[in-house]
Amino acid sequence: MFNFDFQSEVFSSPGYLRCSLPEQVKKEVEDAIEKIDKGEIETSDKRSDLAGHLQKETSFPITPNLNYLLTALSGEYDKIFYGNTNGSFHPDFIKEFTENGYNFEFVLRDIWINYGNKYDFSPLHKHTGVYSFVLWVKIPYKFEDEEKVYPFTSDYGSSGKFKFFYPKANVPGCIANTTVDSVEWDLILFPSHLFHTVYPFYTSDEERISISGNLNYEPVKKENK
Repeated sequence: MFNFDFQSEVFSSPGYLRCSLPEQVKKEVEDAIEKIDKGEIETSDKRSDLAGHLQKETSFPITPNLNYLLTALSGEYDKIFYGNTNGSFHPDFIKEFTENGYNFEFVLRDIWINYGNKYDFSPLHKHTGVYSFVLWVKIPYKFEDEEKVYPFTSDYGSSGKFKFFYPKANVPGCIANTTVDSVEWDLILFPSHLFHTVYPFYTSDEERISISGNLNYEPVKKENK
């Protein structure tokens, strides 16, 4: 359908893939957001299903190009971090399904858009599914301005930033973290069980906008030839 570039980032927990959104995907997402703003796409309130302390989180349509990009990246994640096409999720029932005429595919089932105001945040949490993603649409502040409000003094706080948390390798009971730069129209894909948080921001009165969702690994009946 279209080409895309991505980088893989590794730490002591399985890492993540980062991709700058291809232009055709960006246009598709921008068009969907515009239609939502005009009331041309009906949405539902997602706050009761999500961990974020945000004033507004709603459903978002699964658009074709975004769906293609995310399912393709999920396959790339499996190959890079697990060395095969289904290393991330392989309980016994997968073997049973495969023996009975099924293939397994990554399927994007759940997607939503987050609108964060000043002081809003997402506490430490994880997602459901096999892989999850975050797409940054609008970051209305500069991180250097945020650090002037609350200077960075430890590994566990940084105004306005996105962080992963995971057990530190070979140090029982110790938690490590990795900060991920939030760049507009960049997308990251990571295992759904990987804990993460988004800190509040203080220096802008505009909304921080991101899109998130989860992918599952589901059986699909093989076509008879």
